[in-house]
Parts: sequence; structure tokens; C-alpha cells
Amino acid sequence: MVPLLTKVVLQGQRRELRAAKAVVNYWLPPMVHKAKEKTPSKLSPKAKAPSPGELRPSIEKGDLQINPNLGYLQPILKPTLSRLSGAMVNLTGNALELDILKSDKKRELIYIVFQEFEQAIEQLKLVQIGAADLSQNYLNYLREIWHTTTTKFLTKYYFLEYPASPYNLPQLLVQESTAIEDQALSKIPYGRELFAYLLWQHPLELDHIPYRFNSPEANDRAELLFQNLILRIANGVVQTILNNFADNEVVKYQLIDAQYTSTRALTKFRNNLSREYRNDQWWYGPISIFESKYQILSLTNRGLEWRYIYGARQQELAKLQGIPLLVTFLLETKDTLQPVLKAFIAWVGSSLVYLLTQVLGRGIGLIGRGILQAIGHSFQENQK
Repeated sequence: MVPLLTKVVLQGQRRELRAAKAVVNYWLPPMVHKAKEKTPSKLSPKAKAPSPGELRPSIEKGDLQINPNLGYLQPILKPTLSRLSGAMVNLTGNALELDILKSDKKRELIYIVFQEFEQAIEQLKLVQIGAADLSQNYLNYLREIWHTTTTKFLTKYYFLEYPASPYNLPQLLVQESTAIEDQALSKIPYGRELFAYLLWQHPLELDHIPYRFNSPEANDRAELLFQNLILRIANGVVQTILNNFADNEVVKYQLIDAQYTSTRALTKFRNNLSREYRNDQWWYGPISIFESKYQILSLTNRGLEWRYIYGARQQELAKLQGIPLLVTFLLETKDTLQPVLKAFIAWVGSSLVYLLTQVLGRGIGLIGRGILQAIGHSFQENQK
């Protein structure tokens, strides 16, 4: 009997082969024609980027569809799908990997992740995985979604145009997978609960209160968790591109927004991202853990925004050490001293008010009264 995990892996590989075949069939005629004209053996940094006419257009609003086999999930998936045709503006106040992509490419990448997530749910339902399998292999499922999405995205915009590229994409993705899992995939909150809700219609808990499947509260929370999941995976795909193709002129021409194509702008953007990683690791992350909340990346009608949801994080708090742990101590010290300082400042303020009004004020009043009395006496003497 074939092990369950092997079945899932084989299903994923079969799906990738079908997708690759479809893409190759679409691109094969122009590729054969180009091969007669020239056969590049290695892409030079100054290689001419393909003209816009040679590229297949990005997705349009009519292309956005929900997998018909997942119709029962339409209340959760449809709102996200409709927002994909809207603004892709970053309103979080923080640098995101997706910022570097052209708007249409950003939308297309998120939609590919959307489709791959649907495929994963469909395949997992077919093989009828259990709760133990989900708990054990959850990160493997996310890694496969990231892997397949990155393969499709880069294949369309680079590898089919330059089949003799020096890059070895499968090997590159294997090398990147550990970092992506540690920095992005493993930090996605309530992912297992989202899978259980979508696969088996398990109740979804909000603030320790379980809500039944398809209830408005549960669907709203599932939609929010789903958006965060696909956006985080999309950021992971862009992180892979930045780590390995940032200096590739063809990739820059195809995918990168014009304001970031110069070496200076691209370097500045990557430095900003590095600063965001450090801030999250040393400061914002520990604060969120200590405050028992999760930072959720959501897709709204206006663009990408942060949302915050409650979540018990005692286990993560117990594992903190070094600077992150020191940050929590500083917060605790602040919370301890703040009431004392407020009381002290209030006492000092009231004391100053008393001194100014009761002591100094009365003293000034007495002096003024004495001056007025002296003036009065002088006036009376002059009249005499």
C-alpha cells in the first residue's frame, strides 16, 4: 500500500507536469520559430529583453475564476477573488516584497497562489488525509504551493524565453526552500485550522469560541486567514526572485516596477526589506507575542492592509531568548513603572498647583494688598 504522504507528493508532481505541459504547448510555436533565428547559450547581463508583443498578457478580470469543484467554499474565496481585480497598493506602512512587482504582475502572482491553494485543497480532499497527516505535513503543503507557484511564474516570464539559461531552477528552489519555510511559511498563523475548516468543515475558533462552518463569523475569519496565507506565500515567491534574479535584466524588465529597476533603487529597496526583517525579528515580533496578537496581511478594496487578531502565544513566549526576550522585559518594566510614574507626575503637578495658587498666590495677594493699602494711606494724607 502506497503511504499517504507519497500519494500527496505524487499527485503534486503529476499536477506540475500537467501545468508544465500546458504552458509548453502554449509557448512552443513561437519558441520553435525563435530557435531558428538564434540559440542563446548563456544570457549576458546586457541581453535584449523581449518586446511586450512577444509576451502573453497578464490576467484580466474575466480570467479570475473559482475552481468549480470547490463551490462550497465560494462564500470564503469569492470576496478575495473580487478584490484581486482592484487596487494592489501597499497601505501597511511597511515594505513588502510584493511592492517591487509591476501592478499587473503582482495581481497575477497572487492569483497563481490562489489557484495553487485551491488545487492543494482539492487534492487533499481526494486522498482523504486525516488530522494527524495535516498536523505533520502542513508545512510540506505550503512549501509545495510556494514551489509550484515560483516555477510557473518564473517559467512564464523567463525560462521559456531563455531555455538555455544558466540557472538551474529545481536546484535553486531546493536551496531556497529552508529559508522560505523559516522566514515566511512557518510564521503563517492558524494555517492548520484554516485547512481543517476548508477540508472537513471543522468549527473555527474566534477568541476561544467555536463557530460552525459557513457561519458569518467563521467565514469572515477564514477569509482573513486565507488572504494572509496567499499573500505571505506570494511574498515568499518574490523573496526567491530577489535573492537570485535581482540583477537579471530580463527579469527586471518583465516583472520589476520601473521605479525599482535602477541598481541604486533596487539596493535601497532590498536594504529596506532587510531592516523590516530585523525589526520584525527583534522588536515587532516579540511585542506581538507578548501582547498575544497576530499581524495579518489582508487584501481590501483599497489595497493591502494590516489587521490584528487575538491569539494565545504562551508557548512562543516561553521560547524567546536574547534580545527578543529583553524586549518583553522592557515592556513589562514599562507597564510596571508607568502607573507609578503617572501617579508621581500627577502628585508633582498637584503640588505645583497648590504652591502656585495657595502659597505663592496668597503671598502675591498679600503683597498687592499691602501696596494698595500704602497707596490708599498716601492718598488720604495728601488730601489732609
